[in-house]
Amino acid sequence: MRKKGFVLLCLLALFSSGTVYAEESRASILPLPAAIDLEAIGDGIPYTIRIVRSDLSVFEGPGYDYSCCSAIWESGTYTIVEEAQDEEGSLWGKLKSGIGWVNLEEAVSEEAAQFPITAVYAEEQMLEEYRCVEYQATDSEQLVKVAFRPNEALKDVKLSLLAYGEDGTWELGEELYVLSELLPGMAFVAGVEFYGDMTAYGISFTDADGSERSFAVHISGRNGELLLDEYK
Repeated sequence: MRKKGFVLLCLLALFSSGTVYAEESRASILPLPAAIDLEAIGDGIPYTIRIVRSDLSVFEGPGYDYSCCSAIWESGTYTIVEEAQDEEGSLWGKLKSGIGWVNLEEAVSEEAAQFPITAVYAEEQMLEEYRCVEYQATDSEQLVKVAFRPNEALKDVKLSLLAYGEDGTWELGEELYVLSELLPGMAFVAGVEFYGDMTAYGISFTDADGSERSFAVHISGRNGELLLDEYK
């Protein structure tokens, strides 16, 4: 596990770097093939890809061992100007904006875009563009703002503290805030503090199909990335 100082350093880097926005679309979009040919790295660069998800983490270098420095929170067409393979065999692309690198397989994945809710570090332009409901849990200098945005109409939205149980599951703690509904075009912005990489918050709700869903929000001790994991 990384220490609190490392996590705070990652967060400072995140907010000083800013957030990536959709670049100007081009007429020709070259999607990644189903099977990535690592021997063809660099061929056809630059090229554009269509990113449909709105919670894609951006890193300082081509790999998860680099610090998370920003996020793509708007779907759109993005230009890749360089490729690199990490030690785990994943292919990464450098964004034309220069803000950082994205995992190309994750970037074009539509599976992650099907989540009923996303969570990213809040950014000023996002707060201006969305109808926000804000809650602040602490006055700490280490406070960070997490923006939850729904992809469908959600009801009975609850923010709670979570504890990591001995059996490796999340245990529900103190309930912090309740929203009767959260609709597309809205954002629930929670000002919270992460006391190291074991701190977690829970966001639970009833989705559009009437199912009760629960997600844990926490920070990766590896690189400071904000993580959203569904749990029972």
